[in-house]
Amino acid sequence: MAPLIKVSPTSAAPGDIALTITCTPRLLPDQEPHTNLLFGAQPIQPDSIMTPADPLQPTTLEFTRRPSSRVVMLSVCAWKALTAFQ
Repeated sequence: MAPLIKVSPTSAAPGDIALTITCTPRLLPDQEPHTNLLFGAQPIQPDSIMTPADPLQPTTLEFTRRPSSRVVMLSVCAWKALTAFQ
């Protein structure tokens, strides 16, 4: 199964942006330390990672950063998921 991510918000004014990323499949606890978001080639660590007890709910990651690109990629251990925002 290919990983899926959703980014919110999908548009932002110039400056720092707070992004919420949901990902499916959910992150495993041993994957969390190896998770970052790539803005272009610039990796950033999440401010927080929340994986609910309900196994049907996705993992939610929070990031705050001034983006250097409008394309983001979530990198978790060996897999990557790509999306873009405006």
